[in-house]
Amino acid sequence: MKRLSVQDAAFLQAESIECPMHIASVQVFDLPKKYEARRDFVPKLMQRFGKATPSAPFNLKLHADWSKLDVWPSWVEEPNVDLDYHVRFVALPTPGDTNQLMRLVERLHEPLLDRSKPLWELYFIDGLEGNRLAIYFKTHHAMIDGVAGMAMIAKSLSLTKSSTGDIHPIWQLPERKKQPTESEGLFATWRHSAEEALTQINSIGKLTGDFLRKEINALAKGHLPSLGRSQAPKTPFNVPIKRHRHLSVFSLPLARTKEIAKDFDGTVNDVVLAISGAAIRRYLQDNNKLPTKPVLASCPVSVRAANADQSGNNISIFIATTGTDIENPVERLKAITHWANKEKRKIANMSTAAAQNYATIFGLSAMLPQMVGAGDIAMPPSNVVISNVPGPRQPLYLGDAKLVGIYPVSVLIDYQGFNITVLSREDSLDFGLIAAHEAINDLTKFTGFMQAAFEELDAASNELLENEIARVSAKAKARKASAQAQTRRNAAPSTRGGKKPSVGARPGTGKKPLTR
Repeated sequence: MKRLSVQDAAFLQAESIECPMHIASVQVFDLPKKYEARRDFVPKLMQRFGKATPSAPFNLKLHADWSKLDVWPSWVEEPNVDLDYHVRFVALPTPGDTNQLMRLVERLHEPLLDRSKPLWELYFIDGLEGNRLAIYFKTHHAMIDGVAGMAMIAKSLSLTKSSTGDIHPIWQLPERKKQPTESEGLFATWRHSAEEALTQINSIGKLTGDFLRKEINALAKGHLPSLGRSQAPKTPFNVPIKRHRHLSVFSLPLARTKEIAKDFDGTVNDVVLAISGAAIRRYLQDNNKLPTKPVLASCPVSVRAANADQSGNNISIFIATTGTDIENPVERLKAITHWANKEKRKIANMSTAAAQNYATIFGLSAMLPQMVGAGDIAMPPSNVVISNVPGPRQPLYLGDAKLVGIYPVSVLIDYQGFNITVLSREDSLDFGLIAAHEAINDLTKFTGFMQAAFEELDAASNELLENEIARVSAKAKARKASAQAQTRRNAAPSTRGGKKPSVGARPGTGKKPLTR
């Protein structure tokens, strides 16, 4: 039995029918030509999986015993996981395009996961155009975060193409370490719980002290204290939401994005924020809803150690401007980079526990107004969520099918009805946009705005390069002209130490002057 952390349990408490707290991904694979006519890739894949008994965390379910006042949720092992329930197969009708896939995933993403069972579902989706297969993989956010989920997906795939032999499905990944004995487990659980409680108390005390010092400093400088008030402006994204979701996906080249970021002294995440801000600005302008203050984004960041267990949540968060108050794309990117660097330094100076608690308190502050019925008068700390999840840099395969896309599908909450998450993979940035119907009813137009914003930065980067080439070329030409002039001066005849012209000679000839 393993108790949930404060951060993991918060995702359970925040869940409602209108706001499910599961995250998902849509993986797309190119199938070999031999499957194009017979369409038997999935049955053969399941045969290769064999009797794959789920391993942790996919064999764990929630437990709480009210009769013993054991009300804090824990994970307990489910010995009889019904794979026929958790693993499902569906097919799209012809033509099986991206639009049909998104409409299906919208429906699959709406229902809550059954808390009496392990909190995950996986759908094989056949019938995609271009001889492709999709996998929709859905897990509760209390079980894993996006970074851990991506690590598990990468671990379940192979670096080489293989059409024979056993392979491990994602629900049966190799164990990381030996399980302790019962007595060791009880002692370790007690010790870990005590240590975690002490760590949580210390980190929350530090966060509270830092907040109070900030408020006192504001008073000392003659400013009104913030009292935790949101600096985010009111936008159409910040409304009560229902279950209906809209999804849209697209991809951008990672290598070119890195070049753009480097040209303007930023990061890939800064470029993602900049094109998101440009699209938000254009969307709100078109709807006459653009605020004078910049739209703010919550940006989750992983604080998980490199070799840590890939379960539960290890995330913090920072607020970033999206630069919607700036028209020029380059100036917007520079403003975002400056703001983000300042916020990241705050997270870097926190302990892991403090950074996690900061994110938890931040999330609660986002949900508190709607919980007390004050959502229409008290804004959440940010308007949207924009997240960047690192993925594998090498080609991956599911058997003999090549992975060609992983599109994230995230969570939404009341008064924060829009999320942009991007996952980096090989040389691609795969974007997954999700919005509540009440916040945005046409995400396809929005993705078009984001792609146009990327083209603007691409053009600005090219112009910067062309200007630099012109500057270097002009400098090289100037140096060449200077060298040539020096060469001509060196080659010109000199009068020093040479034969003197005859007296009265015409200048420069050495001849006698003409006489009349």
